[in-house]
Amino acid sequence: MNNKKLKIHKDHIRTQFTGLDSLKSSIKKDGLIEPIIVDKDGNVIGGARRFHALNKRVKKSDIRVVDTKDVLRHQLLMELHHENLNTMDLARALVKYQQRTKQSGRKCADDLGIDQTFYRRTVKLTELPAELQHKIYTGEVAPSSHVVRRFWNKRDATYSDWKEFSKESQYSSIINSINRVRSRIEISDLDVNDLNIISDKLVKLTNWINMISKNRK
Repeated sequence: MNNKKLKIHKDHIRTQFTGLDSLKSSIKKDGLIEPIIVDKDGNVIGGARRFHALNKRVKKSDIRVVDTKDVLRHQLLMELHHENLNTMDLARALVKYQQRTKQSGRKCADDLGIDQTFYRRTVKLTELPAELQHKIYTGEVAPSSHVVRRFWNKRDATYSDWKEFSKESQYSSIINSINRVRSRIEISDLDVNDLNIISDKLVKLTNWINMISKNRK
C-alpha cells in the first residue's frame, strides 16, 4: 500500500480534529502509541486525529489494515467501546506520575501533552475527603460540580461540611427549577385548559412533598 495516498474516508464520523498541537508533541516525544486504522483501499477509518497530527506523513509501521465492508459500523464500534478512564483513577495516576518524575505540575502537564488547568483541577481531586472521592469515583457526584468547587474554597473543610454544601446545592437547584417553570409559564401562550392541567399537577406535587416531609420528621 502506498502510504502517501492515504486519505480520510469520505464517510468518517469525526468532523472536528481538535488538540492536534498537544498530540503532535506527544507523538514527537514518545512515538505513535496507537496505530492508524485503514481499510484495504487506504482510507483512514480510525485514528484520524493521529493522521492529521503526523501531517499525513505516515510510515508503514504506523498503520494497521483491516478488512471491513461496513466502515460506519467499524467506526462506531471503535468509538462506543472506548471507555474513558475513571476520573479518580486518572487523578491518582497523575499524582503518582508527578511523584515518580519529581517534576512540577506544569512540567508534567506539558510532558503528557494535556491542558495545565485540566491537570491541576484533576490532581486537586485527590485532596478531597475519602468519602467525597468515592462519590466522584462512583459517579454520584460530578468532579466539576458546584459542591466540589465550594469545598475547595473553604479551608479545613470536612465531610460534614460537604454534606451541608450538598444540601444547600440541592435546595438551590430545586428552587431554580421552580423559578424556571414560573418564567416559562409567564412567557407561554398556553390556554386555560393547559394551565389548569399544569396547576393540577403542581397541586399533586405539593401534596407529595408534604407527605415526604412528614415521613422525614
